[in-house]
Amino acid sequence: ISEMSRAEKWLAYFSGKLTRKDEATMQSDQILSKAIDIRNSFMKDPENYAAYLNREMEILDYKSMMKQKLEEGRKEGREEGREEGREEGREEGREEEKIRILRNMIANGYKTDEALRIMGIPEAQW
Repeated sequence: ISEMSRAEKWLAYFSGKLTRKDEATMQSDQILSKAIDIRNSFMKDPENYAAYLNREMEILDYKSMMKQKLEEGRKEGREEGREEGREEGREEGREEEKIRILRNMIANGYKTDEALRIMGIPEAQW
């Protein structure tokens, strides 16, 4: 720590991973020392500390709720996509079956327009 630049010391302080010994070493920097003192006095006040913990819990709850909603949204989206895919597949299957039947009818002697009429395919689609 003694070899860190001022910016590095601040980053180390804000990381929240300093030991008391590390903080004591940082006391040589007046501004950083004042920040540590203010934080310590803030945390010693039971009301401030309770408010701090409550806020941290709110943040964690919010993140958890958002993650859950995101997962639910993804699940819902996947299910909708599957259903759309199934419907498209059924539609393609119906079209392929019509084509197969038409080919069979034509192969068995029906005229094309007659087979199309029997299948109920409108003239506009011929």
